[in-house]
Amino acid sequence: MPRGKPADLAEERFGRLVAKYPTEKRYQGAVIWFCECDCGNTHETTTRQLLSPVTPTRSCGCYNKDRLRETHTKHGMHDSPEYGIWETIVQRCHNPKAKSFQRYGAKGIFMCIRWKDSFADFLADVGPRPSPEHTIDRRSNASGYWCGRPDCSECGPLLREPNCHWATTREQSRNKDCNRWIEFAGFRLVARDWSTVLGIPYRTIYNRLNRGCKKHPLHDPRYPDWQSRLSAFVAENPTVCVTVGESQTT
Repeated sequence: MPRGKPADLAEERFGRLVAKYPTEKRYQGAVIWFCECDCGNTHETTTRQLLSPVTPTRSCGCYNKDRLRETHTKHGMHDSPEYGIWETIVQRCHNPKAKSFQRYGAKGIFMCIRWKDSFADFLADVGPRPSPEHTIDRRSNASGYWCGRPDCSECGPLLREPNCHWATTREQSRNKDCNRWIEFAGFRLVARDWSTVLGIPYRTIYNRLNRGCKKHPLHDPRYPDWQSRLSAFVAENPTVCVTVGESQTT
């Protein structure tokens, strides 16, 4: 099947770039365009890179340099843990050369434009890192790194909810699809949390679930103090204890 006519991008603007004319050069069959950048430099890039909806080329490289310079000048946090975490997320979501891009950007997991374009806005929304054990967690693994703010040009029109918060590794483990959730005594927790609460070894709970025991997998008379342990856990972890209807406790 013959290929279609190459796109005519002459004089079209792409961020800071204005496409001027197609060159005779090709990259993997794609036309390479000669572009002029607002900063005064020239740049050559392919039609595919200019039109890409995922990682489009929008400058000669000056944009990223300006962004880093602005970030460092405004708040001096270029070497902070928060900046490192933000930069890692940007890279794995939007840079095809990043090691973890295949697990994020290639699967449609992106950072919203408001956060991607401004570390300052990202930090203002999520706040300082609570401790060295905390990293950014997505509440919904199927969604991206979204600020969820109505004034965001991307999240606002799509009515997105905020999807990120600081969480420890243990807290993030509760967000995995492979978790086994169990309802007991009016609460719904993952099996590992129930193991901590009741003192029952996790492997014991896991085996009971797999064997399909007639009794509730958490019913065990060898741990009579479970109610006081549960009360203490709920008091210490109110955000991870999901209240449900009364479950069997005897």
